[in-house]
Amino acid sequence: SETLISMEKIDIHEFEYQLHIRSLRMEDFEQLVSMQKICFPGMQVWTRENSENQLSRFPEGQIVVEIDDRLVASSGSLVIDSEDFDMNMSWDEVCDHGNIGTHDPEGDTLYGMEIMVHPEFRGMKLATRLYEARKELVRRLNLQRIVIGGRLPGYRNYRDKMGISQYVDRVTSRAIF
Repeated sequence: SETLISMEKIDIHEFEYQLHIRSLRMEDFEQLVSMQKICFPGMQVWTRENSENQLSRFPEGQIVVEIDDRLVASSGSLVIDSEDFDMNMSWDEVCDHGNIGTHDPEGDTLYGMEIMVHPEFRGMKLATRLYEARKELVRRLNLQRIVIGGRLPGYRNYRDKMGISQYVDRVTSRAIF
């Protein structure tokens, strides 16, 4: 004998979300800063002036992922000339302390200065989507390469005492200070 189980119909649309990849807007500023505080605790967040400068100098380089009208990931970039770039330059020097006054529309390299994904949305390949958007931007602008930079919390206090690799090794092994 067979037993039939009656199941309630499920509307799978209830479980869908709306994902959009788009350019950052000033209206996003509060959500962006809130996400920075969560993703990079203890680090200095963007000021309104930083965001205004980024958007006025290179709006297409400031990309966000939005899910159901909530900012959940972002990446910031600028264009540099590889001949002016020195691997020993600090993040602040390359990025003009986040103001991207160093952005060179005639440059040949996209410099990724920041990328973040809200912890609640990690594991959804959102960083991959942001990198794909960066690659598309490089193709559209006919740039030669992408270089990724990042801020190292606390490194400025030890810059004169050790190189970046030594600092990272010591921090990751918890043998620092």
